[in-house]
Amino acid sequence: TMDSSSNLILQLCQPSLCHIMLQFLYHIRPTLFCHLTETCNYPSDPGPCHVYERRYFYNSHSKKCEVFYYGGCKGNENNFRTLRECQATCRGK
Repeated sequence: TMDSSSNLILQLCQPSLCHIMLQFLYHIRPTLFCHLTETCNYPSDPGPCHVYERRYFYNSHSKKCEVFYYGGCKGNENNFRTLRECQATCRGK
């Protein structure tokens, strides 16, 4: 299914592999590539829960990855555990 494919791809997109994987995806499944690209344009979304984990999101206005506090549930995909992961996924978007 598309959901399980998306999860597998997102797991494979570690910082060191992300750029290579995105190039691969663009040729194999352009719609999934576009979905991952759109991720970087979502606003930060802490979600409704109250765990407050330090995370990073890509700010499409400043063109930088910035800190925000994730509540621990829901939110959106513009939510990265590390600055490096955010930069590798969204650089140049």
